[in-house]
Amino acid sequence: MEKSIERLKDIPLFKYLSKKELSLICKLGKLKKYKKGEVIIYEGEKGDAIYLINKGEVKVSLISDDGREITLTFLKEGDFFGEVGFFGDEKRTARVTARKDTEVIIYHRDDLLYSLIKNPETLLSIIKELTERIKKTDEKLSSFLFLDVSGRIARFFIEKAKNEGKVFGEYIYIPHNFKIKEIAEIIGCSRESVSRAINEMKKNGVLKFYSKGIFIHKSSLKE
Repeated sequence: MEKSIERLKDIPLFKYLSKKELSLICKLGKLKKYKKGEVIIYEGEKGDAIYLINKGEVKVSLISDDGREITLTFLKEGDFFGEVGFFGDEKRTARVTARKDTEVIIYHRDDLLYSLIKNPETLLSIIKELTERIKKTDEKLSSFLFLDVSGRIARFFIEKAKNEGKVFGEYIYIPHNFKIKEIAEIIGCSRESVSRAINEMKKNGVLKFYSKGIFIHKSSLKE
């Protein structure tokens, strides 16, 4: 239990909670495992739970009317998804798929509300974090509307650097296993234009690609 509580402390969703409140949350989650490529959530399903990634990595995507998959983002250990399900009975608008063998902890809304109804401060703290997350998503989408391809790529890596970056001299290392196609889908550009822009950034010394990550020059991270 103690180890689980320590782990929850590092998760943004529960960052405002006390140890006592975290102990309560620990008892509510249900662990479930998914194989690489297995769909965790389908669009159109009832949204009645929040999912916390305990281990692994997932892809969040939309399926267009003509069957094309549009990648929205990738989430890793410690991230959560399905937050819309906390606010009401809205149907899922996106698909979530395991990119590798993944474990998630599922918190059903009714379980959370029933247990937290006597702890309104805890409930408000969770709602505050969920609201902040939705606000950040809206800001990110708005910023993309006014950026060219290179700017969108830079924005993509800025977000990654904030959460995962490690400083090495004038460069920041970002664990990276994304394909050009996946980056293109996330930032809403063609694969060809993203490939050209990245090649230009590599040529100018802004990006350096390696098998398990990239080095990005600090100057390109200035917003």
